[in-house]
Amino acid sequence: MTLSEKRTFDAYSSKRISFILITKNRAEYLQKTLELHRELVHPDDELIVIDGLSSDNTAGIVSGYPDIVDVFISEPDKNATHAVNKGIVISRGRYIKHLADDDVIYPEAMEQAIETLEKHPEVDLLVCGGIRQVGEHSSAVYIPPGVNYGNNTRDVFKHGACGTGFVIRRSSLAKIDLFYQDNLVSDNEFALRAISRGANVKFCRINLFHHPIISHSVTASHHRGWERDRNRLLRQYCSFWFYCWYRWLRPLRWYYVTRWLNRSLVTAFFKVPGTLGAARALRKIVRSATGGTQTTQTVGVRMPEEPLCNIWDGGFS
Repeated sequence: MTLSEKRTFDAYSSKRISFILITKNRAEYLQKTLELHRELVHPDDELIVIDGLSSDNTAGIVSGYPDIVDVFISEPDKNATHAVNKGIVISRGRYIKHLADDDVIYPEAMEQAIETLEKHPEVDLLVCGGIRQVGEHSSAVYIPPGVNYGNNTRDVFKHGACGTGFVIRRSSLAKIDLFYQDNLVSDNEFALRAISRGANVKFCRINLFHHPIISHSVTASHHRGWERDRNRLLRQYCSFWFYCWYRWLRPLRWYYVTRWLNRSLVTAFFKVPGTLGAARALRKIVRSATGGTQTTQTVGVRMPEEPLCNIWDGGFS
């Protein structure tokens, strides 16, 4: 290592990746997750487990994995974001990947993400894709080529910023700062702040994760608060005109499109022999296809028309 290389931030990073796993009173999930992480965590990485002082057998389970768990902290924390920040503060890796105890991160995809960051030292925050699951419905968190994601804060609202896909260059935190704790949309806020402060944010077409949204997820358990914080960020980081479009014109447009589509298809259906029960079934299919209760139509969560095996090519969008 040359003298100039010794003077860089990365020269003082003793680990490659700092994996930060947060948990609280979810021992049954934690054990399965740690077992999966045996393949994810390499010898030159570190796994930091931040526990919010669980009352179950979390400590006992963690003690059974001394080969992969480098740091275990168990004390009260304010929320999940507070726990992630504690892990970041004590991390030693060049890159940071925070984990949840119910998500799956694919080891080969993780290696592909790190290889991408090594080849592109100008990238501060790599946002990878994956699969989000709500009940029995799965959607690809994917952005097609040509979007130039990260060029404007509007991209976060148009296409999303799923924190499960974040891989952070630790040196960039001096520019971006830690995650904000008093915000239910902390992942989106982090991406918005990164873009607004001049950090290089890129979406990479890598199938990195499987992310189930279950009852304890923030978007499910605190939906009203999540929407309130999202709208506040919309006002803070975007123009007044984009705010109006996103809040009012966009939903209104989809309302009328959905209404027209329901009416047109059902009317056409009644022109052929059928039953009222079949017509109701058709309405249910239309509602599902256009944002009804049976599917999740979130900004940036879309199932591409191409087969999934063809879209994860590792390129930037």
